[in-house]
Amino acid sequence: MENLVVKPFRILVIESDLQMRKKLSSCFNQSGFDYRIYSGINNIVPLILSFRPDLVLLEYLSPIVNGGELCIQIKENKLTRHIPVVIYSAFPSNILSLGDYGHDAFIAKPFELTDLMRRIDIFLRRYWNEGKRLADTEIPLEYD
Repeated sequence: MENLVVKPFRILVIESDLQMRKKLSSCFNQSGFDYRIYSGINNIVPLILSFRPDLVLLEYLSPIVNGGELCIQIKENKLTRHIPVVIYSAFPSNILSLGDYGHDAFIAKPFELTDLMRRIDIFLRRYWNEGKRLADTEIPLEYD
């Protein structure tokens, strides 16, 4: 019988708050995730294509480009649109303006890390069951 090697799930996070980045990093380390956390970014698609995350977490009020706009970049690209995107914000009024971004979930801050991890687990299980891991997908040299 062949040895089955399962790669750890990959999570990409855009979060401006240093303390929150530290909390997420600690939590992801304990869970065995492969992750990258950035304080901000202009164009998220090249980063996704190089890291190949299974889930993207976006702070809505990101300092460079807001999480909604980053979500649009992800969802408009045919190579990345299937990746689940969770947007979170400390301002519940942002929920009303999120309709056009195409995100898969919204979480209001503050939130308990256990609640976040529960939601991440749900997305990753569904993602795994649907066989859509970008980490296992061949990516062409050119993309739109």
